[in-house]
Amino acid sequence: MLGLYLFAFVLGGGFLILSLFGGEGAEAEVDVDFDTELDADGAGDPASKIFSIRGLVYTLFGFGATGSLLTAIGVGTGVTLASSVLGGLTSGALITGVFRWLARTDSGSHPGDASLVGSVGRVTLPVTPTSAGTVIVARGGREVPLRALPHGAATGAPEEWTRVVVVEIDGSGIARVAPLNEGELTGGS
Repeated sequence: MLGLYLFAFVLGGGFLILSLFGGEGAEAEVDVDFDTELDADGAGDPASKIFSIRGLVYTLFGFGATGSLLTAIGVGTGVTLASSVLGGLTSGALITGVFRWLARTDSGSHPGDASLVGSVGRVTLPVTPTSAGTVIVARGGREVPLRALPHGAATGAPEEWTRVVVVEIDGSGIARVAPLNEGELTGGS
């Protein structure tokens, strides 16, 4: 059983680490949708959200961690299995609840899209018409990286822009930017 516990612990823990540290701003972007629902009828019942892929992965983490620990200290097989199942369900529910609370309250997120419009930023990864670049804007005493594409009404060669202004944020969260004429800068970033 120890092999099963260790497998569940490593798999669940790996995805937990990815979800904590693999979000926006990470060097490598991992595009995995952990919020896929297993609700077959598509009704969207809030109680069915317990059965998301994310919840199952975190349940694996708790199951594996509890089982590995109890096996390592020599607790009996039956007690270890029962405790692991309980620990897994508790872990899945607790971690899913925390992530939902963070998403609902926007804790730890970047300022809202509307607050970024009009921000002046510097280009750190060239913006091109065909691929998003990166722009850094100052907000609340810290630097906020944004994926950016040129705004449709912008003129000039986007690859040459060094300072830009955020014109809008599109539905996918990508900033649409235009070049900033240095002569028009009035105390921005």
